[in-house]
Amino acid sequence: MPHKHSLGCLEVGPGKKAVFCLIDGTSDMPKSPMPTAGKQPWKKPMGQTCPHGHEFFLVDGTYIRNHFDSDWIQGGNGYRYPRFCPKRELWIDWTTPKVEWIYIAFHECHEIEQMKKGKSYEAGHDVAKRHENKARRKFKPGECSNKKCGGTCKH
Repeated sequence: MPHKHSLGCLEVGPGKKAVFCLIDGTSDMPKSPMPTAGKQPWKKPMGQTCPHGHEFFLVDGTYIRNHFDSDWIQGGNGYRYPRFCPKRELWIDWTTPKVEWIYIAFHECHEIEQMKKGKSYEAGHDVAKRHENKARRKFKPGECSNKKCGGTCKH
């Protein structure tokens, strides 16, 4: 099993009730292209969920753009892309630098929750972008906002 370390942790929601952590267990990912075995060779589960229970997957962004939607970039979810992404999944383009993954994941988690509440993609995206921007200003990649571990987590 590859060595895992935190890509970052952010506290989520009003009152900071949930901790959102993303673990890097991807040292075994190929540089390019993704493996071709299996039914969906362009998609690999990360084995993690967001605080709301949505599962994270790494996907081949080039494959997504060439086969599903040429505008797709960095990340997505099943509420934004219901034609090809299951509603319980959050996708991150594995070619995006790892330091960005925590922010993409954080953004997608917020966006999908807004859309589940009935907001349009545009409105949900705007809320998620504000949360993402605040997190980017407050925490650097690899830092942890979880006060319980003192910001030194190695989850």
